[in-house]
Amino acid sequence: MDAQRNWINVTTLGDLIDQRAAEQPDHEAVVFPDQRYTYADLAARAHAVSKGLVALGVGAGDRVGYFLHESIDTLATLLGAAKIGAITAPLNARFKSVELSQVVVHCGMKVVFTARPAGGTDFVGLLHETFPELASADATNLQLVDAPELKHVVVLDQEGAPGMLSATEFHAGGAEVSDDAVRHRQEAVRVRDTAVIMYTSGTTAMPKGAMLSHEAFVRFADSTVNDRMPITSEDKVWTALPLFHIGGVAFAIGTLYA
Repeated sequence: MDAQRNWINVTTLGDLIDQRAAEQPDHEAVVFPDQRYTYADLAARAHAVSKGLVALGVGAGDRVGYFLHESIDTLATLLGAAKIGAITAPLNARFKSVELSQVVVHCGMKVVFTARPAGGTDFVGLLHETFPELASADATNLQLVDAPELKHVVVLDQEGAPGMLSATEFHAGGAEVSDDAVRHRQEAVRVRDTAVIMYTSGTTAMPKGAMLSHEAFVRFADSTVNDRMPITSEDKVWTALPLFHIGGVAFAIGTLYA
């Protein structure tokens, strides 16, 4: 037997963040220019997202989009959706209305998370421009002709917006969901279930969705941190790739794995 062989511990993304938080709760998980978060911080935020999604009726296989700049909320959305078997679909922060509409509808997103960034694209304004019905819609149960599967848009700010739930409303709903309700869903997720639908750049046609499993991310992470560029738990990895891009998402999961 090869004593030097690396054994790959394939798991789900939800179990991965919970395992890291249990093993190293105070270890830094992610650093942004003005914010630093431990594994316990990230796991708690992901769990809160899971509970909020369950409260909105999101289940296994439902698609959850995020239209956000890089932040702790972006990672918490991806991992929180993964914990309950939902599928995350990142939305390119450079999208205009035509691409935004095509991807939201094609993917069949049930929930979209967004925010009002301090600079750059006005995501809330662009969503209203893309789906004008939002301005007069019931935020608790959208019924949009142009996006029939979209039921909720959540603004992760202190204030909501027409047709959108505020972060306060989202988390208030999640507070009514038990930890056991999340755990039961998490235990049912399988490693070959789709975790993320990553849309292509659309350079030759409209963006196309590539379905990537929990196992695919973990196996990529293992080969990256153990074979291609050995990384230990004491290392830090800087990436300029955005979290709507496969590179940004894959390296974020790679560092979680390491």
